[in-house]
Amino acid sequence: IQIDKTTGAISRLYSKNASWNVFGNALDGNALELLGDSGSAWTIHLTGDDKTLTTEGATVSVLDNGPVFARVRVSHAYGKSSYAQDVVVYGALPRIDIPTTIDWQEHAEMLKIRLPANATHPEASAQIPFGSKVRPVNGQECPGQKWMDVSQTVPIAVKKAVPLDLA
Repeated sequence: IQIDKTTGAISRLYSKNASWNVFGNALDGNALELLGDSGSAWTIHLTGDDKTLTTEGATVSVLDNGPVFARVRVSHAYGKSSYAQDVVVYGALPRIDIPTTIDWQEHAEMLKIRLPANATHPEASAQIPFGSKVRPVNGQECPGQKWMDVSQTVPIAVKKAVPLDLA
């Protein structure tokens, strides 16, 4: 994993086990996007405005760096709002967590996180009330709650095939 020190964006995420560049050519994997919204809290009326908030001026600091996990905090400010992301990488698990805390004080704007998956047939499992749901990743907005899992999008190549002994 590579994190840009000026923007806090994940500029590269590579899986050695799957030989997979997870975000492809995207240089802002965990970017927050601001979408214009002229609706209310109950209706969404997108205006077509689209702006990436992960720009220069981020505060990037290493909070933990040990054998179990490493954690980098990325903090930003926008208008009257602030947000922070912790990028957590585990030593023994093929997993990355990005818990995000947002104090959003802006009006007529909607915020979302962008995680572009470089996969041919991507699917994502996301938490929904009382369970989870698998959905195709096709560019459509799909709501979820606290977590999303894209770990099964690229199969790991078989390096050594051993026949089963069924005798």
